[in-house]
Amino acid sequence: MKLKTLFFSMVVMTAITSCKKDDEDTTPPPANDAGYSIGAYVVNEGAFLQNNASITHISESDQITNDVYYAVNNVELGDVMQSFSVIGEHGYAVMNNSQKVTVVNLKTMAFQADIEGLSYPRYMVQAGSQKGYVSNGSTTGTVEVIDLSSNEVTGSIPVGTGPGRMAVNGNEVWVCNEGGWLLDSTITIVDALTNTASAPVTVGHRPTSVVFDTFGYAWVLCAGETFYNENWEVTGHSAAKLVRVDVNSHAVVAEIQVGLIGDHPSQLAISPDQSTLYYVNNGVYAYDLVNGDFPGNLLISESRTGLSIHPYTGEIWCASISDFTSPSDVYVYSTAGSLIKTFACGIASNGIVFR
Repeated sequence: MKLKTLFFSMVVMTAITSCKKDDEDTTPPPANDAGYSIGAYVVNEGAFLQNNASITHISESDQITNDVYYAVNNVELGDVMQSFSVIGEHGYAVMNNSQKVTVVNLKTMAFQADIEGLSYPRYMVQAGSQKGYVSNGSTTGTVEVIDLSSNEVTGSIPVGTGPGRMAVNGNEVWVCNEGGWLLDSTITIVDALTNTASAPVTVGHRPTSVVFDTFGYAWVLCAGETFYNENWEVTGHSAAKLVRVDVNSHAVVAEIQVGLIGDHPSQLAISPDQSTLYYVNNGVYAYDLVNGDFPGNLLISESRTGLSIHPYTGEIWCASISDFTSPSDVYVYSTAGSLIKTFACGIASNGIVFR
């Protein structure tokens, strides 16, 4: 989402009762016995203040259902869906400007609960059988601890500024402190057993994504910063970087500049065997960690967003750049970068989640 634009347009949200629950799901699933519980879930962010965020479900047989949550529940999800997480038999729609996480039954897409008490939620992960974590905050940030059995916030862990994407490695939750309205250059590592945070690890300006490879390292994509003067005129940029961190010592062991000064890559993903990095820098690149040379191979030359790698096939899924008015297209490419198929989805598709 466009953070600076959002900052000048924020409105006070009306408080509603937290953690509402239905006693049971009464909506029948589609004809397929699996319902909506298997396939791809496309996160359609929607336009700010338009209350038109939506989920597109794509089955394994390529049957597409747009705005599936509304079709089942007859109510809109809310304003600005930042992300969607699959945990067990439930889906968690992180609604940034609605300041809540909406929980759905994956098979039926029926509403289960709203997790509230959040100021600026962005991403959610699971660590532990009944524990979730939500990154929260546009300036000074926290990771909110969620009891998945009650759908309630049970704790809050201070992290860096503008926390965003997270990744789980064993009992550790690695948090990218993206900076929000301000600027940060760190990741915070949360111990999920004790709900305590480590000292921040300095990586590079605006860390946006972290993944773990098969060799015992974490890779952090840092987008770099754009600098402005008092008239909001661009005065310069800092370099974007890929930073390699030892998962045991948490020490930075290598840095690689990504692109040219002024490039601001946005997303990082890894192959199912954890040996190839994929990242977006206008186009989509693949960097083979075993045999490749950086910057890797340019697989997709068109500008794309919402980079996701299918966990079983290794296919590359991504979306068209949105104008926040028209529906987005989601593209599926082979590992060699050949276009396989295209789906017309909702407004501002920003990611794809698989189950």
